[in-house]
Amino acid sequence: MKVFIRTYGCQMNVRDSEVISGLLQTMNYELTANPSSADIIIFNTCSVRKHAEDKVWSDLGRFKGQSPAGTVTIIGVVGCMAQAYKEKIFEKAPWVDFVVGPSDIHKIPQIIENVTRHQSQVTTESLFDLKIWETEVVFVQKKSTILGFTKTKTIPM
Repeated sequence: MKVFIRTYGCQMNVRDSEVISGLLQTMNYELTANPSSADIIIFNTCSVRKHAEDKVWSDLGRFKGQSPAGTVTIIGVVGCMAQAYKEKIFEKAPWVDFVVGPSDIHKIPQIIENVTRHQSQVTTESLFDLKIWETEVVFVQKKSTILGFTKTKTIPM
C-alpha cells in the first residue's frame, strides 16, 4: 500500500512525519509524493495558527474519502490539531478514518491495521505501551516537495 503524508507547521511536525514514515516503511508500506496514487493519506497537522488549521480543513475537504483518482481507502489526521479537536474532526469530516495526537504517532501502523480490518473510525486509546521516544527507526527527509517526501533514506537511530 502507498502512503502520502502532508506535513503542516513546525520542525517538530516534520520530525514526527519522519518517524511516521520510518514506522510505516518497516511495515512494508511505500511512501509516495503523489496523493492521487496513495491508498492512505495522513495529514500531520498544526494548531498553533488558524491559517494552518484552515489549510488542513480545506485539504480534508478535497478528499472526502477519496483521492482525485479514487484510490484512497484510509485518511488520517495526526498532530496537534488532532489532539485539540479529536471527535470534532470526525463530525466535520466523517470520511476521516483515524485521529491521533502527537504522543501516539507510534501507534499509527497498528491503527491502520485496525481500520483496514474493521473499517471503522479509530482514535487512540491504549493500543500498547510503547512511547514515541522508544521507536527504533526514523525516516530522514533528504529533499521535500510541497505535498510529500522524495529522495529519502531510512536510517537506524
